[in-house]
Amino acid sequence: MKEHIILGKWSQDKLDSILHESAKIKDAGARINFLSGFFLALLPFFAHAQDSTANAPAEETNIIGTVIFIVIFLGICLGFVWMVWRADRNEKRRKKETEEQEHRGTTEPKTH
Repeated sequence: MKEHIILGKWSQDKLDSILHESAKIKDAGARINFLSGFFLALLPFFAHAQDSTANAPAEETNIIGTVIFIVIFLGICLGFVWMVWRADRNEKRRKKETEEQEHRGTTEPKTH
């Protein structure tokens, strides 16, 4: 099975010249830096050249998906608030127990 690669605005000759240039670099790490730096430097141009109509948002949303998202999101938020409240309550309880122990003159921690 033969694969077909879409090069976009790149030509086969341009890619070959970049790879040929990188082949002259003996150190593998330096070669990787060269290739990744080359393509990374061109990344903003790739993003600018994209067709904005190709990734247009959907015209309609699925209401079931929206409801599921809201339920899960609210559940996570409420779970987080509950855990913070519980941790704060436990911290206050431990602090109060420590103060009571110090008041009684004992410094031995309670084991649960």
